[in-house]
Amino acid sequence: MTEGSVLPIRTARPAGKATVWTRRYDVDVARSAQCPPDTSTARCTIAGLTDALGRVLALPVSALLVAGSPDVLTNGLVAGRRLVDRWAFYADPAYLADASAFFAEPPVPSDVDVSRTRHLLATPGKGTVTDVRYPSTFVPVNPALRDEYLADVRNRTVHARWWRHAEGPRPTIVCVHGLQAGYHVINVEFFDVRRLYVDGYDVVLIQLPYHGARATLIDGWSYLSLDMAHLAEVIAHSISDIRSLISLLLDRGAPQVGIKGVSLGGYLTALLASVDPRPAFAIPVAAPVSLADLVTDLFPFGRVLPRMLSTIGWDIADLRRHMACHTPLQHPVLLDRDRLMIVAASQDSLVKPYHSSLLREHWATEIVWRRGSHQIHLDRAAYERRLAEFLESIGFMP
Repeated sequence: MTEGSVLPIRTARPAGKATVWTRRYDVDVARSAQCPPDTSTARCTIAGLTDALGRVLALPVSALLVAGSPDVLTNGLVAGRRLVDRWAFYADPAYLADASAFFAEPPVPSDVDVSRTRHLLATPGKGTVTDVRYPSTFVPVNPALRDEYLADVRNRTVHARWWRHAEGPRPTIVCVHGLQAGYHVINVEFFDVRRLYVDGYDVVLIQLPYHGARATLIDGWSYLSLDMAHLAEVIAHSISDIRSLISLLLDRGAPQVGIKGVSLGGYLTALLASVDPRPAFAIPVAAPVSLADLVTDLFPFGRVLPRMLSTIGWDIADLRRHMACHTPLQHPVLLDRDRLMIVAASQDSLVKPYHSSLLREHWATEIVWRRGSHQIHLDRAAYERRLAEFLESIGFMP
């Protein structure tokens, strides 16, 4: 595989066929689609090692999914059947037909607290690094969950860190982290904030619900859950907070705002592109596009999931249908094709490459393959060059 390989563009599935994917097991076709082979023995060996490491690092995600759902585990089948009634709320045809029906547009944030912060990485030039906090206006879509969901007061404040140039607002890149990766000290390195800043961009790291300063016990502990109602609400909450942050940045003078997300953040980035037309670009990296299929692949949880579904008379298609309201494949993308770039890892054992293949088919845009696993990428320099070319091609320049 050549560095920064790009697969040919396929024709997108016609509009109006968005619901078909829940029954037509697209994954069977996509699983057989391989990314371009890497002919370098040395690189294949390194990629294989990163894949093995990725499998080990994926185990805590599976454990987190189970541990974050004590009610389902404690009460077993009884809890599962009781939850089915509230899961039905999210299979409403109105939510499946129109993303705006499920994802309400939040207002421009008020009561914004902006304070300077000290950071391990010095800010180049005369710019500043500030911490931003403001109340989240999100209210659960399902009224029956309102009191339960809003009981966690700590989770009702949006937190972000903002790198700004002194010479006025610049085009701004919002970076959305992955599951259990909400702390800024991690994401400064992972998103290479210093390089983006030196290239002339303002950069913002947002902390998703239940992460970072919003976490109660362990970073990301309560985000994933076997209770699909909770999962749907926390994803709606995440999209609401990201949209409110975009509104704040535009209100404070940012000429353009683009979104880049990794893993869970990539899922939200792909979903945002079907909810909000304002981002200058959307770049999902190593992003799942169907959480139903993601957990099916997750070892060891995926081994017991079919049996759990069968106890309530479901199969994988039923699971997809009840999660479709927040699935990127369900809704048409609102951004122009040339403002989209999908990035996938060729040896990703957590979010298997077929997810990116399905998104490419849905979006009809390019996909850039990176060497490495879900957590470790080996061709950073080539990817940075490709990213710079992409931003220049769409006029997103400082």
